[in-house]
Amino acid sequence: QSERRRDPDGRQAPRPDLGRRAVAVMPPVAVSCRLACCLLLSAVFAGSWGCTTNAHRRADAAAAVARSDWYQAWAAIQDARKESPDDQDVERAYWKIRTGWLLWRAQQLVFHDQDGAALAELEKVLAVEPENAIALAWKSKAIDKLITRSVDSGDSLRRSGQLQEALAAYHDALAHQPGNPEAEEGLAELARTWQKQRDVARSHYMDGVRALSEQLLEQAAYHLALALELDPTLDEATDPLHEVRRQIADERFADANTLFLAGAYDAAKRELLALKESSPEMPGVDDLLARATAESETTG
Repeated sequence: QSERRRDPDGRQAPRPDLGRRAVAVMPPVAVSCRLACCLLLSAVFAGSWGCTTNAHRRADAAAAVARSDWYQAWAAIQDARKESPDDQDVERAYWKIRTGWLLWRAQQLVFHDQDGAALAELEKVLAVEPENAIALAWKSKAIDKLITRSVDSGDSLRRSGQLQEALAAYHDALAHQPGNPEAEEGLAELARTWQKQRDVARSHYMDGVRALSEQLLEQAAYHLALALELDPTLDEATDPLHEVRRQIADERFADANTLFLAGAYDAAKRELLALKESSPEMPGVDDLLARATAESETTG
């Protein structure tokens, strides 16, 4: 063996601490790998001896957190807590990992446009940590996305004439952020669109009333029905429309009866079936239809 180096005064110099120096210069990744290997070997030996301890479960959870595997971390710490419900170290680790797990889940939900579900997860974090900056930031992001989606939906529905649905969409946006300028502008534009549509409905109503006065029943029915479709609140169009439809049904029934008396049973049946579909409660239709069917079968 080589002789140990001596100091000038003749004393032997201490041996260098090679182990400590090696660790000191080891890169962080290598240290992490070495620590992970040690934990893994400990877990293997403990498992082979049938004594997997709570400390190993905490180590599994910590290792999963280190590699950002929140699913495994959450599963491991839940097992540890179930096994040792009174362990304060486990309890502290449980709440920290729970926060990380919920934040990770919320982020994934936001990435997949499930922003409402993400808000529910973030609220769980904020219920325990009201000032959690990450939760607050992701909550703001999720709300912004919900508002944008609701406003865009409202604009699209308004342009396609679905005004009631557009109104609901804008109110959804305002529920997330009262006074949101885009939603407020959408409501203002919706009001203008609604007024234009009401004006058109009123015009059709007047055309329907005029046609009814001239006994142009089909034309009157068309205008009055369209008026109510454009403006369901136009109550004055309801009674005239019912009257027009009653008169049209009476005329069709009279035509069917004429055909029946003329022996045109099949034609009478066709007319009565159409009348039954448009005016199912009209009296006398079922009876005349049964008679026309019987005569058609007899003569056929």
